[in-house]
Amino acid sequence: MSDQKPLSELVKVFWISLGIILSGAIIVLLFIGFLSRDLPSLEQLENYDPDLVTRIYSIDGKVLNELFVQKRVFVELFNIPNHMQNAVIASEDRRFYEHWGLSVRSVARAIGVNILSLSYRQGFSTLTQQLARNLYKTIGFEDSILRKIKEVITAVQIERTYTKDEILEMYLNT
Repeated sequence: MSDQKPLSELVKVFWISLGIILSGAIIVLLFIGFLSRDLPSLEQLENYDPDLVTRIYSIDGKVLNELFVQKRVFVELFNIPNHMQNAVIASEDRRFYEHWGLSVRSVARAIGVNILSLSYRQGFSTLTQQLARNLYKTIGFEDSILRKIKEVITAVQIERTYTKDEILEMYLNT
């Protein structure tokens, strides 16, 4: 009889632990769903359309005017020198080709540095997170944990939609 009591207590602890874990997972999923309302849809991610120059031509093909907020011309990745690509990756996100949109190592490092310094000294945005913030203004630019979470969600979606080279090409064109 005494052998049954510890077993029933273990079963009880198991079910309580499972309930807590499932409840936590549901809360996290609901929170992500709530934040996702303001984020770009999969269709918007798949139909990336950068703000480029609009040119108005005459009948004989001469440029009459250019309309733009920022004067941008899209440059394909193979036309961007490898030195430039490597320099951006080295300075912005050394592990760009190794992560899935979030660098857990960078997050841990930034948290450690910021806690030890008792101030915000180091960020942890990956190149893909920076691209998400640059492309989709609904993410926002304020310094907040909610913005960071939105960036991470969008970065993961971008990583699932595009290849690393396509992401680098978009980043270099923003």
